[in-house]
Amino acid sequence: MRNRLKNLRLTLVSIFLSLAILILGFEAVENIKYAQWRKEFTAYGWLNKMTVPSRDPLMMWEYRPYGVAGDIKVNRYGFRDFDYPNREKPGNVYRIAFAGDSIILGLGVKFDEMFVRQFEMKANRHRRGPVIQALDFGIDGYNAIQVSEMIRTRVIPFSPDRIVYVMCLNDFDLTESAGSKPRYFQKPKSFFFERLDRLRRQMTDIPYDLFYYRKNKKLIFRTILEMSTMVRRENMDFEVLIVPVFFRRSADFREYPLRQIHKEVDCFLRSQGIRFYDLLETFEAQPQGPRYWSLDPYHPNPAGHALIAERLASEEK
Repeated sequence: MRNRLKNLRLTLVSIFLSLAILILGFEAVENIKYAQWRKEFTAYGWLNKMTVPSRDPLMMWEYRPYGVAGDIKVNRYGFRDFDYPNREKPGNVYRIAFAGDSIILGLGVKFDEMFVRQFEMKANRHRRGPVIQALDFGIDGYNAIQVSEMIRTRVIPFSPDRIVYVMCLNDFDLTESAGSKPRYFQKPKSFFFERLDRLRRQMTDIPYDLFYYRKNKKLIFRTILEMSTMVRRENMDFEVLIVPVFFRRSADFREYPLRQIHKEVDCFLRSQGIRFYDLLETFEAQPQGPRYWSLDPYHPNPAGHALIAERLASEEK
């Protein structure tokens, strides 16, 4: 009996050591591959044209002042907006700051087609009282945690009266939604467990957005609550604008597969007393399907931006 136990222990130790050697070897090889990949990724020429490393470890990357990438140009503060001479809010102005990812950035649309710009124009058309000034704080690939840090360090100093977090459902993904940028600016703690995590997702039948929603919803809900608390502490209003995913193969929104996520997000925001607009209701009320309003699953086209602007402006009357 003792010999059997001894042999079992030796077998388990041997298996453990073999796994440890295997993992260490895998990590060593992947570190070499990562270093080479990072050099090649930098050589593509995107770095420093507009995107630069951020000194803030939570933001990871940001845009350099007056950076240019294709049709996108940013101002002295690193945002696709007018080049305001200073951060001070003018008199007789009600300032609304929109914060988010590439939807806010207006990826794929012209400056004047962005919903932030159109909202400002539409909201002021018949307005009585202070003029609405809409500020655009959008950086591609940002998730909810990065947006929260951007609000704290970049948005609040502009003293807006209201801050609107524009939520895309891929904001629950902290690793893949931004392509390779998170990997470039922040090396994975473990390549082995990173690979296991990706294999686990690929082996499930759960849709991408739903997978990361279930995985990270507690963290992201907590982050949104922290955003709200932080903003209200500054005597500013806080709202959330929820943008649906555009399933372009669908004829309409009737069979929208992520409706449960919207319901749970809506319920959470309502329970916390956070005002929100769920644009799923706006888009599904239209006779046209997702393809009509979008460039791809996550980015509205000019028509989509115009509809969002109209929806928001209707609330300011």
